[in-house]
Amino acid sequence: MKKPVAFAVAAHPDDIEFMMAGTLLLLGQAGYELHMMNLCNGSCGTALEDRESIIARRTEEAREAARVLGAVFHEPLVDDLDLFYEPKTISRAGAVVRDVAPSILLVPSPQDYMEDHVNAGRVIVTAAFCRGMRNFPTIPPRPPVAGDVTVYHALPWGCATACAAPCAPDSLRT
Repeated sequence: MKKPVAFAVAAHPDDIEFMMAGTLLLLGQAGYELHMMNLCNGSCGTALEDRESIIARRTEEAREAARVLGAVFHEPLVDDLDLFYEPKTISRAGAVVRDVAPSILLVPSPQDYMEDHVNAGRVIVTAAFCRGMRNFPTIPPRPPVAGDVTVYHALPWGCATACAAPCAPDSLRT
């Protein structure tokens, strides 16, 4: 019998580590196959290093975090601040979701101070929603996958809404 799969997806290198790694670790201990993906490459993660250096360093840090957690690492799709809720990005993320075929998806909060975080959640939730749609094109093409996926949203960074109002886990229910 195939192991169930948990997939943590966030915007930037270190977002998973700060907001989802504990849950991912527990899922691994419960027998889940683990996968991790930062949709952005960390290109704006410093004021000191050049673009290529910071991307290389942040990617290596993310790979090491995946190794420590026992997770499969998936390459980023876009530069920092280039993560938009648009068809091409959703199609690219959709191919990864179809490849991974998660039963649990860990994503950022829909309320956060940073658009990349919010957009990461929106993009990956839509990609998961379309995973079984035959006529939804992915880049590269991947066949649709069936099966349920449960989506869990992390708390926003700093436990605050986009307007800096403090929030607790149960306060974000709609």
